Amino acid sequence: MARKTSTELFELVKAMTPSEKRYFKIFASLHTVGEQNKYMKLFDLMDEMTVYQEDLLIKGVNDKGGVTFSKLKKYLYDLILKAMRNFNIDKNGTHQLTAVIDDISILFNKGLYKQAQKAVGRAEKIIKEYELISYNFLIDNWKRRTQLHLNGETKLLPEDMSLKIDEYQLLNEYMEAFGAAQEFTRKWSAITHISQLPEKMQAKINATLPANASAKIKFFHLRIQSTYDRLTRNYPSYLKNTLEAYDLTEAHPAFQNEDVLIYTLEPLLEYCNALLNSGKMADFQKYIKKTTPYIVASKLTISAEGRANIDACINLMKSEYDRRNGRKMKYAEHVATIQAIKEDPQLHPSEALKNLYYWELIQWHFIMNEHEKAITTIDEMKKVIPEYQTMQAANAVKWLCFYGLKWTEDLKIAINEDFADSALEKELSNCLKEQLADETLGKWMNLKKSLTRLLVVPEEKLHFKYFDFITWVNDRMLNDDSLTSVKRQLHYYHI
Repeated sequence: MARKTSTELFELVKAMTPSEKRYFKIFASLHTVGEQNKYMKLFDLMDEMTVYQEDLLIKGVNDKGGVTFSKLKKYLYDLILKAMRNFNIDKNGTHQLTAVIDDISILFNKGLYKQAQKAVGRAEKIIKEYELISYNFLIDNWKRRTQLHLNGETKLLPEDMSLKIDEYQLLNEYMEAFGAAQEFTRKWSAITHISQLPEKMQAKINATLPANASAKIKFFHLRIQSTYDRLTRNYPSYLKNTLEAYDLTEAHPAFQNEDVLIYTLEPLLEYCNALLNSGKMADFQKYIKKTTPYIVASKLTISAEGRANIDACINLMKSEYDRRNGRKMKYAEHVATIQAIKEDPQLHPSEALKNLYYWELIQWHFIMNEHEKAITTIDEMKKVIPEYQTMQAANAVKWLCFYGLKWTEDLKIAINEDFADSALEKELSNCLKEQLADETLGKWMNLKKSLTRLLVVPEEKLHFKYFDFITWVNDRMLNDDSLTSVKRQLHYYHI
């Protein structure tokens, strides 16, 4: 049986038009060295064949087969594609535009801003001619970047220079504080007091923003403040500050010529997250769609790890949206994507991001009543991020899995081994011990009353953010107990 790669090369050769084949031979004579005759001989033999026969090809090019022949075929395959791109560049607007964008990038990086600006003009003509409107965002970005550097070549007066130095110094302080905030959130997803933050971040949160602060200083001030709001679960303020940051970057020209990821996409993703956490589902759907062009643009300039993290962030938010709205099939698709990303350790270095992956999977197993799989996921989470702050909530969920599965002995062992001093673990372990000792106690109602008491404890809000214990208990009451049993428990507790 022919190998897949051999078949693909053969299919590519047979799909070429006569004019493409003529062009390829001219192109190959200019771009191949050394064994040029061997590549062309292989091409001619394939072109003459009606049915693929690898043995005849190996013999025809006087090759030994195996690895050397595979390399020969790969080189020919790549060379044909390269020639076809060149052949079609004048016929395909996208190819022309891609080439011009490459020119812009080269010229810009060499500091030839006027030439880069001319290339931007050529790109705009191609977009207009071929109606490639999806590229307008990218070209506008290059247009503003080149103009900014051209404006920067104008000499400042001495008195203006002093003001600029002060402004750059303040901006640098805010950028350093924002960097500290980004690093902090790689390990922490919630805090209860500002004193837990890095000093640089605390200083800028407490500082009063100067009245004449530039747009960029305002931007980083808002980003730092919204990060603090998210960490403290202050969702009304989080929603307000993330929207203000996004509106600022979208409307102000100072941001349109900068890094798309930092100055536009990240604030937009933060705002989407704020909408989701505030329960504004219709607005979330509206704004999550706006991320698409920014994602396309940012993926051109960031690493594979960065692209994976963006994809993970989008899928995590969409999965939570689907979970909250009962869309199980959609939720399953997002969780499968998250699982695939999670399996590659190079694509999610942050403990905070790993934590989100695990909780989405735990949530999914609970929705599907797969308690044993939830236990396995929690055990894996405990090995990968053992010191992460939500581990206490994970222990609590594990105990509930044992309780729901009626694994009494496992539950007793787990409570004794994992018991810590958190309010959640202490309250839940005491409740479960009572239930194990006296089965006449209201099965789920007693548990619900214990968990409800924890909702007023500030340190426990984080745990309830990741797993909705109360809703889960309500679901068990409706599914595991008969209506008569539930009524009896309601009467017993005078609820």
